[in-house]
Amino acid sequence: MFAKLAFRNVRRQIRNYLIYFVTVALSIAMLFAVNNLSYSDRIQALSELSTDIRSMFTMVTVLSCLVTALVLSYATGFMLKLRRREFGMYLTLGMTRRNIQTLFACETGLLSGLALLVGIGLGLVIFQLLAALFASILEIPFAVSAYSVQGILLTFAVDHMLKLLNYL
Repeated sequence: MFAKLAFRNVRRQIRNYLIYFVTVALSIAMLFAVNNLSYSDRIQALSELSTDIRSMFTMVTVLSCLVTALVLSYATGFMLKLRRREFGMYLTLGMTRRNIQTLFACETGLLSGLALLVGIGLGLVIFQLLAALFASILEIPFAVSAYSVQGILLTFAVDHMLKLLNYL
């Protein structure tokens, strides 16, 4: 029941959800690009030579996770404020707060899943651009970098953890 209602609500409010979708997709793309860059073979080889590079990438990863958490929190709060009246109507019609939370979780889960796929696709491009930038800064030859399984898994893990924290 909630899945069908959630899909209908997303279709009906596509203009409002487009802002949420783009925000989440871009934040995931940046998180993915940073995670992949920190686990790339060239950066791993450079980090073995210098602990400064390793600590810099750790700080950049933590910073990108914090920015993603703030963006997801803000985007979720924004969507809740836009739909306050609708949720009030649902309460008047007899839905419980738990039902409304489940409905909203279904809606944002649907959009977040799509945003995750689009964000990873966009993150692949951003990752290659960042790899080219670092290659030019470090004056090493640039070759198209392979994607890291660790970077992909870390992006999925951080994304899901941040979404769960958003609903608590």
